[in-house]
Amino acid sequence: VAFSCETLVLGFIFPETLRPESRTSILAFVRRRWQDLGSPWNNLRVFATVQLRTLLSIRFIQYIIGSGSTAIFMSWYNRNQLDTFTMYTMGVSAGVTGFITMLFVTRIVNRYGDLLGIWVPATVLSILYGISTALTPASMWYLAYGFFSLFGGPAAALAGFTPALLEKLMPPDVQGTFQTGQDFLYNLQNAIMVWPWLGLYQVSEKWPEPFDALAVWVAVVLGAIALYMTLVELPKDPAKSISEGRALEPYWETPYVLGRWYRRHGGRRQLQAQAEDLGKVPAVRASLAQAEGASKMSLFLSDVHDAALPKIVQFINSELPRKSSISVVLGFWEAFELPTADREATSAPPTPGGGAASPRAAVVVVVVEQGESEGEEGSPTSPRGG
Repeated sequence: VAFSCETLVLGFIFPETLRPESRTSILAFVRRRWQDLGSPWNNLRVFATVQLRTLLSIRFIQYIIGSGSTAIFMSWYNRNQLDTFTMYTMGVSAGVTGFITMLFVTRIVNRYGDLLGIWVPATVLSILYGISTALTPASMWYLAYGFFSLFGGPAAALAGFTPALLEKLMPPDVQGTFQTGQDFLYNLQNAIMVWPWLGLYQVSEKWPEPFDALAVWVAVVLGAIALYMTLVELPKDPAKSISEGRALEPYWETPYVLGRWYRRHGGRRQLQAQAEDLGKVPAVRASLAQAEGASKMSLFLSDVHDAALPKIVQFINSELPRKSSISVVLGFWEAFELPTADREATSAPPTPGGGAASPRAAVVVVVVEQGESEGEEGSPTSPRGG
């Protein structure tokens, strides 16, 4: 109601703030800018894979439940009529258990993945929380301390991390488009669905328990639908591909990436090639694992004028002959493939001829065996092994 009144005030009462030469009628504005009206919908193209669209469908059901939070709360409050302090203490108990749950989120995700470790428990706890709220009579309101702490707090904490799964399945270049798209979807449905929720509350306000919590029961049914869709998606859980760094592979083959919209949304096609190059890193690590000893030193060099070059030369001349086993691996990556911090750390000054520094960065990895080998009178012996 407040937003509707605000729109009327801004549209018909407040004075016009545009310059006279910029003023136009609504019909003329729509006729001139009609192509831009689809821009928010075009942001939804970023959900390019089947799995992303399925997860978004589950999130959309959660959005609908969220738009009814006011009606759901009023249904519970209208039954119990508790004072502010009592409700505050209930909120504190739920906040404490929610905070404790947050401390274990990283371990839960590492072991079970987002879908099984976050989405399923969050939905199950929310359903149990809703059922407990709807079935608790007003005469036993104090039981709310129990299900607020056991179900409400942990459910809210886990639900706050559910969007992270979609972010992991999205390239970094279009994260902004992804956030805009999901915000647009939430705000659109919220502007529409808030009215049916308030209608449910008004209709059931005078009904006997437990039917006076009709809005809560509807939320429980929607939560059960979301839980079923999540369980159906479990066989395609992307937890393994995320841990192996292959989460974006299906995304690169979508028509969205291969077409014009990915570039219009700020995407760069070279990210696919970079991902393929960086996929060779495990092979380099495997070759290092076969070398004798442990990694003792690594260095990024941008060109021959790099300030760190004298140090690595000194290390090779004075320290390496003392090692009993040496393996040196040289790898070359483009500078833009390095993390931002490494690019800044390895940026070299211009060459004496006035040219820019080389865009390539040499990665020098020296692998040596634990321990040293000395000859007679402390003279270094020649290294054994290649």
